[in-house]
Amino acid sequence: MNNIAAVLIFHSDEVFAFDLMIKLLNDYHLKEVTMNSLYGLHMNCDVLSALVKVELPRLGEHFKKTGVSPFQFSHNWIFTLFSQNIPLGQI
Repeated sequence: MNNIAAVLIFHSDEVFAFDLMIKLLNDYHLKEVTMNSLYGLHMNCDVLSALVKVELPRLGEHFKKTGVSPFQFSHNWIFTLFSQNIPLGQI
């Protein structure tokens, strides 16, 4: 969570960052991603898996043949709300 808060504070003032953090936790279900059971994380990985099957069927078939799950490569990205890949110097 500190990664997300740091990015928000870096790009806005504290009050706006706090409001955004509350909105992310409540309205965009970030709270479920960080809870003990990681329900939201698994839910988002399932959504990503379904999207790959629908939008990129050849890739989905390749993942199925090789035994690759979206959880294997997307959990860290989802867990930090994509903040690990934001190039702060270019924003």
